[in-house]
Amino acid sequence: MQEIVKKIILLIIDLYLKTVTKITNGRVLLLTANQSGSNTYALYKNCPDNIDAHLLRTEELRFKYALESGFSLESFVNKRKLLYSSQIVVTTHGGPIFRKPKTVRLDVWHGVPLKAIGFMDKAVEHTYSNKSFRHITRLFSCSEFQNTLMSSAYHQKSSYFKVTGLPRNDYLFENKAVSISKLSLLFPAIETENRSILYLPTYRVDAQVEYNLLKLVELDEFNLWLRNNKLNFIFKSHPGDRTDAVNKTDEYSNVFVFDDEALSRFDFDLYELINSIGLLITDYSSIYIDLLLTDIPVLFFIPDLLEYNEKTGFLCSPFEEWTSGSVVTDHAEIYREIINSLDNPHLFKEKRLMLKHIFHKFDDANSSKRAWSEIQHYIK
Repeated sequence: MQEIVKKIILLIIDLYLKTVTKITNGRVLLLTANQSGSNTYALYKNCPDNIDAHLLRTEELRFKYALESGFSLESFVNKRKLLYSSQIVVTTHGGPIFRKPKTVRLDVWHGVPLKAIGFMDKAVEHTYSNKSFRHITRLFSCSEFQNTLMSSAYHQKSSYFKVTGLPRNDYLFENKAVSISKLSLLFPAIETENRSILYLPTYRVDAQVEYNLLKLVELDEFNLWLRNNKLNFIFKSHPGDRTDAVNKTDEYSNVFVFDDEALSRFDFDLYELINSIGLLITDYSSIYIDLLLTDIPVLFFIPDLLEYNEKTGFLCSPFEEWTSGSVVTDHAEIYREIINSLDNPHLFKEKRLMLKHIFHKFDDANSSKRAWSEIQHYIK
């Protein structure tokens, strides 16, 4: 009962703030969902000095967050006032949904989709609604091809998109030594002389941990193999997965696990660590499309390809034709393919180059600058 009363109070206060709060011309609010390749987080870090920019986590604006994290009326009021006073609100996932005259809504999205999303997702195609996109003026992308994919998934016109490149990809052009130093801060015990493997599986309904590589291998044996081959194995679950995908790995010298909270503690984004690795292992995550801008090889571990295609589907099919590295469906083959990918990074170089020309209009570290230039067009 007490929680219901609090929610009613919040609703009344929010309606009042929405009505009386005046727009501050030039104020830009950047909303980030996480620090796992956040384009708004990258924009904030690369913000021009003359821009009045503010950064908030999207969840901090939700009533549920205010109630669960401890009721602080002052904090709630300040965050909602910031939202309603901003002339421009930039998001990464289409939301949150709110209506306020003269507020410009822009979106920098959170990755190039190859797996089916929106109206194309087989699991939700009959119930999906794109209402969170109706109040967005422009969505930024990295290529005309991404525009085509997004248009098919969310039923938007070509004029809805602006190709600027994804701001987070600017990190992919940073010095490798800087990236390694950040990795060392995150994992003080890591042997930086070793070659590092980053494992980033995509979001799965109910986490579906049975398809996680660290659940399929025998960890004692795997860790010994890593140590003998002077390899570090670094795992991060998708920020949307709310369950522990793997057991504690503190006892293993060459297996490292981290989450968004660890990134927040050091004020890092995931992409600031990318240049420290020698190999990416993923499945259907769009991060591999961003890595086309680098020479880092990619290994695809997809033991559930048929099942995933049946339940969710792909925007580009067959999926194997769009991959930029070796495809492994049996975890028993992973040992051999890891070494093969690390020792022969040139094997898929031509295909990576071909895919890069499809998915990326720009091959430079200026995506944040282009995005800010576009944002400034809306500042009065």
